[in-house]
Amino acid sequence: MPRLGTHQSNKATSLFNDPKFGDCKVICNDGREFYCSKWKLAEQSEFFYKSLSGAWKESNASTIELEEEDSAPIEAMLYYLHTNQYTFPNATAPGIKEHVSIFATADFYCVDSLKSKAREFFEQQFPRQAVGEMWFEVVEQVYTTTFCREGGLGEIVIKTALQRMGQLTEYEGKTGTGEKGEKGDKWLELCLRYPDVLRDLFKKLRAGVPTGTGANGVGGGGGGDVGGEQGSVPISGMGGTAWGGPNDHFGGRRLGGGSRLGGQGNTLGGGGGGPRQVMDDSDDD
Repeated sequence: MPRLGTHQSNKATSLFNDPKFGDCKVICNDGREFYCSKWKLAEQSEFFYKSLSGAWKESNASTIELEEEDSAPIEAMLYYLHTNQYTFPNATAPGIKEHVSIFATADFYCVDSLKSKAREFFEQQFPRQAVGEMWFEVVEQVYTTTFCREGGLGEIVIKTALQRMGQLTEYEGKTGTGEKGEKGDKWLELCLRYPDVLRDLFKKLRAGVPTGTGANGVGGGGGGDVGGEQGSVPISGMGGTAWGGPNDHFGGRRLGGGSRLGGQGNTLGGGGGGPRQVMDDSDDD
């Protein structure tokens, strides 16, 4: 299991953000400034390489101004570039939300090694996070701050969601209005608010999902299709109470039985309906 980096008293850490040794300065939108080594930045980041050596207006300057509102993940990235240590400012160890912030920052500034580390730690911690308000906050953060593409954090979110489908459809957390919802409302609301979640979910289902996750999970029950009796994404063993069953949230009342998302002959999987009536993801592949 990888070990999180910690601040240590060595030359690398002492040289970071020291005006005596830094030959360039990075200024964040909130006014925080960091003294850095041009060589350290350019060596590991295509963004900084072009900023310091290319045709960009910053290339001949010793100051780089960034538009990031939150300087904490910027500091974490700059610290990593100078020390190769994975940590987060003012934190004993980065948590799940910090991993998402670092991943998004590393992705934007083309620091692939840091992005890989953030993804690795996220993949270790997120599947162990209990379904609750924090779980939904993390999913929202992933789908609003990172690009959901192959190799991204969205893959881990969807994989975990499929494993937790029974819990998600039973969760009665607060909805966007602050009121306690019915079972499954929180999950349904999130899918409606962020269509990419629903898109990635169906792409994963279309690619095939391992069965045997239990009566209230993805693989339970005796129906045949996602979305009820005549759903449009046929995957064997998808009948149970969570997906495809006649009386529950996803595949019953909600995704294919006769309510918001795909009633009889409607959008997402009811009798004769199908995903392509609301979204055509033929260009996704």
